Amino acid sequence: MVIDGGQVGIALGYAFFPWVIGTFYKAIESNKVFYGLLSAFLVAVTGFADLRLAYLSFLVIIMVSVYFLLINSNRKAVILGLFKNYFILVMIFLGIHSYWLFPLCN
Repeated sequence: MVIDGGQVGIALGYAFFPWVIGTFYKAIESNKVFYGLLSAFLVAVTGFADLRLAYLSFLVIIMVSVYFLLINSNRKAVILGLFKNYFILVMIFLGIHSYWLFPLCN
């Protein structure tokens, strides 16, 4: 129904959503930059498909981060890893979407 109604962007956003969450969880679990970059790129692609799903991705990423903080005992290392992954995520998202965000700032 979604694809038949001309909402291919929404269908594409829904398709990328689980991949975004999975790669971000793997990024904070393994503390590897590759997964952080991959999840940031996937959030940016989700933002191209449908911006509302990118907002939802950010919300779920925050909830996953809180869960990860609650289950781990080494909070200082987890907070540092989360800060690194959030920084990568926001910088790549803003960098890729800057072509339409900068004109809005004027």
